[in-house]
Amino acid sequence: MKEIEHDNVSRSFCLNFVFRSPCPPCLRVGKYAAFTLVEVLLALVVLAICGVTLLELQLFSMRAADRAARQSQAVLFAGQKMAEALAAASVGLNSNQGVTDEDTPGGPLNWTVTAADLSSAEIQGASTTGLHSVTVDVTWPEGDVERKVELINYFAEKTSHAQIVK
Repeated sequence: MKEIEHDNVSRSFCLNFVFRSPCPPCLRVGKYAAFTLVEVLLALVVLAICGVTLLELQLFSMRAADRAARQSQAVLFAGQKMAEALAAASVGLNSNQGVTDEDTPGGPLNWTVTAADLSSAEIQGASTTGLHSVTVDVTWPEGDVERKVELINYFAEKTSHAQIVK
């Protein structure tokens, strides 16, 4: 403790370890500064509220990351099925469906591949000879909601130059 003369009155000051400044007289208990029980409880309540809020934000971000990873997985799987369907389209158009293994991270994905010839009714005023579409739907449950990714690809049959000239 250090005695300092101020206004001809000897006052005792303690060092506040946080701000390194003299403690105001209202916080002194005897010769030392202290916090009251109410101040300590109020600080604990503020810390608890901040902690709960941070935990909720962490939980929200983990759920969002899981949802994004699951959607990315579904898009990649749909792309794979689309590539398979387009490769098989050269042999003939076919539709099929299935479910991925139970071992799939996040649970199984339901998928449907639909291949169809486009008719002129679907595209008015255009010749649709040899025009086809392939649609891949991938669905998965997420809580009470069913999520879905849909890829659609349009392609024309390959024709030789002799057929185009006719």
